[in-house]
Amino acid sequence: MLSSIKILKQTEKKVEPYLKDAYVSVLTANKDKGEKMTTEEQSENKQVYINELIFNKLGQTAKILKKLDTTNNDVYIISSNNKEYILKFYKNRTWPEDGKNLYVNSLLEKNNIPFAKVVAYTRDCDFSDGGYILEEKIKGGSVNMDKLSTNEGEEYYSLLAKFIKKVHQIKFDNFGYINNGKPLYSNFYEFLKDDLEDHSKLLIENNLISQEDLKRIQKHFKDVFANGNFKPCLCHGDLSLRNAIVYNNKLVLIDYDDSMVLPAFADIARMTFDMRPYKAYLSWRQAFLNSYFQDIDEFKTYENFEKTYHIYCAIDWIDFALKKGYDYTNLYDYLKTLLSSID
Repeated sequence: MLSSIKILKQTEKKVEPYLKDAYVSVLTANKDKGEKMTTEEQSENKQVYINELIFNKLGQTAKILKKLDTTNNDVYIISSNNKEYILKFYKNRTWPEDGKNLYVNSLLEKNNIPFAKVVAYTRDCDFSDGGYILEEKIKGGSVNMDKLSTNEGEEYYSLLAKFIKKVHQIKFDNFGYINNGKPLYSNFYEFLKDDLEDHSKLLIENNLISQEDLKRIQKHFKDVFANGNFKPCLCHGDLSLRNAIVYNNKLVLIDYDDSMVLPAFADIARMTFDMRPYKAYLSWRQAFLNSYFQDIDEFKTYENFEKTYHIYCAIDWIDFALKKGYDYTNLYDYLKTLLSSID
């Protein structure tokens, strides 16, 4: 049973809350003086800003409980009137795309799919280039993959398959980035071709792949994707443990920041790409696919899709690693293996 699944407590950093009447805008004062704030002053003012924000949005009982240890954004757990919320400050102004969060939430609500409801959202914020989102916290915890037995993982992935299949029932007319609900590409291959060229630039500059490699990949993508009967649907974009919340034998996906409109196969293949480092990968992958696919022909079509789409995933992740200065050795080894199998 899912009750046996081990729940991961997110890494937390305690933050001292400030009282509302202690709100003092040192930031404004320093701006008026033309002075540059120290790191300590910036940190203090951010906490003061957060407290003012949550008092305004959630009332007098609102307080900061914890700061989560995350890499991409600054994330806090907030408490008010015996309820908990997530406050996320985005570091990137262009991602997620403007309007996407609220639009995706409206689609989930319309289709009776559970999600974390938004309390406040803006792109205008003194302390974060990308603005912030304040949303209700889903009760429960993410699954700790490192402590799962093979059988527990199979049960978890079967449950995940059933949930994401409901999300994939939300259909669109075009493919691509959501952009206020208006993806622009009428053909999946055309979107993927443009995105591949963009993500390949740094790999070519760093001599990880050549222009000839790129041409070979493009030809292979055309052979596999150009004539496929792929249907655009809402994809989560990051089917990972931290985004699957389990409570009382039920699962809810959160964090649709990476959501896009793609074939459902792409969402699944991205997930299996990220699962590869785990020892029980093959068993867990099979459990998911068995729960998701009912038609054997569709299953076979997916397997062919997955092998090719993993090439795109590897290039995408290596591009990200190069930009962030992360190690990409294992990813690059896998990419070379994939490329050796195509014409």
